Amino acid sequence: MSLLKSLVRSNPRSFILLLIFSFVTVGCDAPKQSQQKEAVAVAEEKIQKDPRPNIILVMTDDQGYGDFSMYNNPIVETPEIAKLASQSQRFTNFHVDPTCSPTRAAIMSGKYSLRAGVWHTVMGRHMLSDKHETLPELLKDSGYNTAMFGKWHLHGKPQGFDYWNILQDQGNYYNPNFISINKQTQKVDTTRIEGYATDIITKDALQYLDKIKDKEEPFMMMVQHKAPHRNWMPALRHANKYDDVVFPVPGG
Repeated sequence: MSLLKSLVRSNPRSFILLLIFSFVTVGCDAPKQSQQKEAVAVAEEKIQKDPRPNIILVMTDDQGYGDFSMYNNPIVETPEIAKLASQSQRFTNFHVDPTCSPTRAAIMSGKYSLRAGVWHTVMGRHMLSDKHETLPELLKDSGYNTAMFGKWHLHGKPQGFDYWNILQDQGNYYNPNFISINKQTQKVDTTRIEGYATDIITKDALQYLDKIKDKEEPFMMMVQHKAPHRNWMPALRHANKYDDVVFPVPGG
């Protein structure tokens, strides 16, 4: 993280390029190198035009690579995510943990989850120590506005965010409690909000974007959804979507 720290503070453009380069080159083999170099060149050209791009990172809990329609899942339909992917920078060669808190800790700290001290979701093993400097903290030092909405579940206050509104602990799918910081008093407030968690988190993020879009400073926003984490509870409008579908049985 010390190398990333120096790059971010001295040259945000280099930092963003390093992130892109690291994602596209991990585990690469010779036939793919030309394509990856081309991807880096395209990304660098974009960064030259805008050295501090706005960053939106969306995370869904425990969702596998094959759970998206754009990756040829024959049953699951994810048209909105597919549309978002078509308009975004896509990284297709990377590695994450199999569960939510360790994955989130790795993304936040830039370290393997074990080095970040998070390797489970219960019994204190989901606590990200504040001794780890986080990605939003580094971006804040480079002049970014930072915000986070949705699931945190790394214990304590989210590190490095100017504003946050997070689910309490694991959070409920319906009528969940949210924890936020009062910008005037710096006190933490807990509020029960009526509705479905995914809808609430998305609405909150869109309202933030509407407020921040005209500011001169770039922003970094993380949107972290509880869905599709167990226990699985869809929005009522989708509750019967797959009633007539026969799902294949693994090994059957």
